[in-house]
Amino acid sequence: MIRRPPRSTLSSSSAASDVYKRQGINAEYGGQGRGAMSACPPVDQCKATMERLRKKSQQIIDRLTSFAKADVVVGKDCPLNLPMEESKLENFLSEMEMQWRHHGLLTRTMLVEPSQRLDKNSAHVDTLQDAVDEAKKDSVMFSNVIKALTKDKNRAVMYAMEKYNLWQGGTTEDNADSQAGAIWAQTFALQDEAADDLDEILQMADDQNQQGAESLQTMKEQTEMYKENIESAKEVTELFKEGLARLAKLTDTASKDPLGTGMCVLCCIIVVLCVYVTMK
Repeated sequence: MIRRPPRSTLSSSSAASDVYKRQGINAEYGGQGRGAMSACPPVDQCKATMERLRKKSQQIIDRLTSFAKADVVVGKDCPLNLPMEESKLENFLSEMEMQWRHHGLLTRTMLVEPSQRLDKNSAHVDTLQDAVDEAKKDSVMFSNVIKALTKDKNRAVMYAMEKYNLWQGGTTEDNADSQAGAIWAQTFALQDEAADDLDEILQMADDQNQQGAESLQTMKEQTEMYKENIESAKEVTELFKEGLARLAKLTDTASKDPLGTGMCVLCCIIVVLCVYVTMK
């Protein structure tokens, strides 16, 4: 069965824009949560870059969708350079995914880790924690947007390619529909498979970020234990030096007053004997 949707389903609304609206976050950068995110300008900048790339990608997808819906005008040049538009869209999505990964790294190193080191009684705890929560929410939101944009891109390019072929003098639209049925079915299957692979890749990236954060925390705990052991060793060394000094002082005293030392030893022996006799 051919899974190709009817042409009437083509619209400027996309799955990516729906995902973006469902998050409850303003499409314009600087909306909800800006106050919390101001705790870390680099994370803010990364978020702003992803938002610009999202808009550019969505604009191209909308252009491809409108192009696919328009009628072919015989005798006129094609109004859209499909290969160039597709290449630009691919570059935007690749850059957006890279920025998403960078956003996760900045969130971990500049927000999560400092919040773990911060004194719980500090006045900045709540502000920093709000920034961490906001950054994590943005990471999940943009992850979903990237996946949705990728699906929208594949679908828009497929429809636009068919119309582009007609502009280039290909077969009539009805014939193209009948001849391309099997190809469309296979393409949609590949699209679903690619979407599943992308989900796995994004999940692996998220897991790696989490493992990295845990490893860093473990290293910090081990470093603190090492510092504590060094301090304990220093204390033992000081006590040992103090004991040697007392022993040296006692030895010096014994060498100067042998009679007094002998009396002290005799007294100790008497005390030990008394204790021994009492115990019997």
